[in-house]
Amino acid sequence: MFYGTHFIMSPPTKSKLKRQSQLLSSMLSRTLSYKYRDLDSTFSSLGASDDPAELSTQLSAPGVLKVFGDSVCTGTHYKSVLATGTSSARELVKEALERYALDPRQAGQYVLCDVVGRAGDAGQRWQAQCFRVF
Repeated sequence: MFYGTHFIMSPPTKSKLKRQSQLLSSMLSRTLSYKYRDLDSTFSSLGASDDPAELSTQLSAPGVLKVFGDSVCTGTHYKSVLATGTSSARELVKEALERYALDPRQAGQYVLCDVVGRAGDAGQRWQAQCFRVF
């Protein structure tokens, strides 16, 4: 874990980006499959999986990913991006850039990170403890 350090990041290599996008796709796929393993059969028999208002029970339905980009666009907390089990990290970055009204062709200059941290006391900022790049 990284405590109280500043991060200096260089652009990832193409092979690392490909590996990370495959990791993200498999992670999203596993998460969705675990979710449906636990789905109660009574809800399935009621047709909940076909109800468009109940997107969380559809295997093919996208999940909402919150992309926090305050350093990209000051004053904006986050933008929502729809992610499926087949979404790659690069696709999600491109979509997030479009949401922030930036050029999606610049996606190679950004990475998608999972950040673990905690909210500070009242009036303090978010404190990142560690992160991993997808």
